[in-house]
Amino acid sequence: MVTYHNRVPRPAEPIAAFRSGRIDFDILMAQAGSTTVRLLIFRPGTTTAERVKVSVYSWLVARGMWPVVTIIAAVFTPEFIRSGGLGWCIGFGVFVTAALVVAAWLLARPTLADAHGIRVGVRASRRGPQVSGDMDLLEEYANRLIALESADLSPVDHEAEWARLYDDLSTITNRAGSNS
Repeated sequence: MVTYHNRVPRPAEPIAAFRSGRIDFDILMAQAGSTTVRLLIFRPGTTTAERVKVSVYSWLVARGMWPVVTIIAAVFTPEFIRSGGLGWCIGFGVFVTAALVVAAWLLARPTLADAHGIRVGVRASRRGPQVSGDMDLLEEYANRLIALESADLSPVDHEAEWARLYDDLSTITNRAGSNS
């Protein structure tokens, strides 16, 4: 799941979003040599609208794209604010980003509260990757999630397997106290 190119931690794919869950990592921090890989399994029956809300929140926060949004908002500041100078442009960018993050969090919070997940930190070092968390467990559940989504199952069988995966992860994350 995680490969290392020049000792910089990066998952094989930058993001994987499925009906039953998603895998995210902080893109910007990975460029600096450390990142957090996060696997989420949604509660069975999660709607497309709920998944989209989590995707927006994950894009901004979990994937660490909020600085990009801040810069874009600062560059495209309305003229009446831009006339106040660079500080006003930066302030506008920060305000827009904060408003978007809070709105995305409020919309995604009910779905995230019901989801179960695993987080693993990875940092590059001279001796190779240093992992904080159970990478084997994350990879096991990521592989199960990918296998579930790539299997040719009827909707009923898919939902049953999804529930089994969710329940299995629920017992592990509740025991570890790391429910995402």
